Amino acid sequence: MRLQKSINLLIVIIFAFLFSLPLHEFFHYIVGSALGGTGLYITFPTFISGFCHWPTPFPHMWVAYLAGGLGTGIVLLLLVLRAVKTPSKWDADEAFVFAVFGGMQIGYGFAELSLAFASTSHCFWWLSILGCVVGALPMAIWRAPKLIDFIITEGEICT
Repeated sequence: MRLQKSINLLIVIIFAFLFSLPLHEFFHYIVGSALGGTGLYITFPTFISGFCHWPTPFPHMWVAYLAGGLGTGIVLLLLVLRAVKTPSKWDADEAFVFAVFGGMQIGYGFAELSLAFASTSHCFWWLSILGCVVGALPMAIWRAPKLIDFIITEGEICT
């Protein structure tokens, strides 16, 4: 049963990543378009990276920078709420993964926001790592005990 739960955890991690990447870029795109951006388009150079391109500046562009991570983070945290409010024996891993990814997305969104206000491209990689860690750490601390309990227990409900 522990092996099955561990495999399920890995599947949820892969799903969360594959779900959050296009969603993140979509939020950049939809908010950028709503703010008057023209010619916006999304590319996925690899299966682990995506970019929303805006060829020309538009008013309040900083909101579009923030929207990718913030919007995706909120969606993922709503999935945590669903898992916590309707517990089953398989929801602890979902709650943990969506909480960590949600926190990471919000932190990353604020790192991307820095690009709108300063030429931080030389240190963006470090800012993005810092944002992900700062966003994910409290969520991991919050959900880790339930995840450990979930993996150790045999078929019991973990909320």
